[in-house]
Amino acid sequence: RANAAKFAMDNSWIFFETCSIDGSNVKSVFERVIEPFIKSSIGFEEFSKVITEDLKARWNRLKLMVVGQGRAGKSATVRSILGQGFIDQWIPTLAASVTQTDVITRGKTETNVKVSLGGRQADFTTQLTARIAGERILEQIQAAETIDPDDDVRWEDSETMGTDTMNEINEVQSTEDEDEDEESNLAIKFGFPAERDVAERYNASLRLRPSHQNEHEDDESLSMTIWDYGGQTVFYTLHHLFLTKYGLYLIVFDMRRLLDPSTIRDEMSYMAFWLNSIRMHAPGAPILIVGTFLDQIDAKDKKKVNEILKGQLIDDYKIHENFNMDLIFFPISNREGIGVESLLESIVKVARDQDYIKREVPIKWVRVLDMMIEKSPWLSLQDVRNLCQTVGILVKSEVLEMLNLFHELGVLLYLTATESLRSMVILQPQWLIDSLCKVIRDYKVHNKYEVGENENDAGLSQDVDNLFTTGLASCDLLDYYWGEHLDFFLDLMRFTLLLSDWKFDRSEGMFLIPSLVSPCEESELFSIREKNSVSFVFDFKNSYLPTGVFERIVSLCVAHSGRFDDSKPPFLRNNVGKFWFGADQSCLLELVRTNVNVHESSERIVGMVTNDQKSAYFNFRKVQAMLEKVNNDAMNNGLEYVIELQ
Repeated sequence: RANAAKFAMDNSWIFFETCSIDGSNVKSVFERVIEPFIKSSIGFEEFSKVITEDLKARWNRLKLMVVGQGRAGKSATVRSILGQGFIDQWIPTLAASVTQTDVITRGKTETNVKVSLGGRQADFTTQLTARIAGERILEQIQAAETIDPDDDVRWEDSETMGTDTMNEINEVQSTEDEDEDEESNLAIKFGFPAERDVAERYNASLRLRPSHQNEHEDDESLSMTIWDYGGQTVFYTLHHLFLTKYGLYLIVFDMRRLLDPSTIRDEMSYMAFWLNSIRMHAPGAPILIVGTFLDQIDAKDKKKVNEILKGQLIDDYKIHENFNMDLIFFPISNREGIGVESLLESIVKVARDQDYIKREVPIKWVRVLDMMIEKSPWLSLQDVRNLCQTVGILVKSEVLEMLNLFHELGVLLYLTATESLRSMVILQPQWLIDSLCKVIRDYKVHNKYEVGENENDAGLSQDVDNLFTTGLASCDLLDYYWGEHLDFFLDLMRFTLLLSDWKFDRSEGMFLIPSLVSPCEESELFSIREKNSVSFVFDFKNSYLPTGVFERIVSLCVAHSGRFDDSKPPFLRNNVGKFWFGADQSCLLELVRTNVNVHESSERIVGMVTNDQKSAYFNFRKVQAMLEKVNNDAMNNGLEYVIELQ
């Protein structure tokens, strides 16, 4: 099967890529037969039909999300999946790293060598049309010939192909010979045979048949968008923006930490967080649990890890077990490459069972995607609708359906929680992530000065220090980081409740980022508690409290407090906030966390208000309304809590 013979037509250039047969790179076959056939009028006509017809085809695209605690080996696991070498140095991931993979066939990744006749790179449209056109061409050849069933690839006599077709191919061959030296050099560069038998090359036809061909042949290749999520807690406030139901999740953990009595509770806490986050934001999505550092534990320890996981994990998560090894998880060594192939085979198997993999996508949708990506990192929804009209997509509901599918598959971001977010489409997810992480990052892991090269020269060193202690960012610093996109990112972070305008102390151009505020000391907490106050509790004991909920409530409280001219500046720490709604009404909010495991959560948001019945009631209702806004806008309405009034 020709899996990657590529075509695109734009300003008289044509793009070709290697074909793939049963997992083997056969560029020599492509050079000898497929390319001249495509250059014939019959081949060119077939490709032209595909690109212009209003067709649908399976895109066979998967979003693979790799999550877990920092230093668990997530990025190393991604490298193993991609067939790349192990890197001994730990390089922490900033929030998330997005990778578009090559074709994956029967549990193995292939690196497709691109041959560009005109300098253009392949896009999503050429990838999709390649499969359709390549299959059509081969169907025509197969219909005209017979083949020995024992041969994967066989040269046949060309008489049955037709005189006109072969004349066209021979005409192409005469021009090809002029570029033989250049083509030979290309063959040497990529490690393919340079020798040719011209007579056989252009006076024969070819039939390609995979040795394991079956009725599900089209399912044999998958492409993936891999999202490698940063494991540091400060990034957790961002992750909900990117978790989608059309995907497969790998929860990666360090088996050594699970076997260590001093770290087992912490390791299970991280696993609980991710299992609950996936259940909230991507209910029903398949999950594979991956244990790393297999080379540093023995077989007995591996069984012990399995027993621990079985004793802790409950049944309401869609976890796919490792049936080949009779384990609930997949043990691997990224250093030695042990267990990786089995993991990848399971990823492909589970992915092919998902309905969205089998869904047919209109080629014109993919054409719009390529057109959007060429424009800029983001577009307004109206700009997207204008592009859609150029390819015949005229109905708004189809535009939204297209964007939602692309978002779920991870090729772009289209957030729909608010009207403002629905008005913009993020076409380069990595650009968005990198830009946000210039501000939201763990400075203990990622040097606070490593993002920009000249913070000191720009006179912003004090602004940087202030950001990572008080959570307050100056407009000058954000302008330095975001430049011409400053207004866009300010709006985005306001809409996602990650940032709030700071309107206190006669400050101008200051913004609060609650996730960066320093921890609270017990002595500080004692000093700000109100005497004779009443309290209310939002108790998440029957579910869990996701990271980022409290920070977003703080952001809303700061915004609301700033509307009163006589409000005092809030007192803020990363687990405590005291706010004034006017001169006399105050509210203290405290995030109380205790040890967490998969079975239960003991997390509470405790509010304390002044002992005035009327003001206490209104402040309670304000905080409750803020919690519900966070639940609706950021948590997929998945928060469950009990209210206690004291």
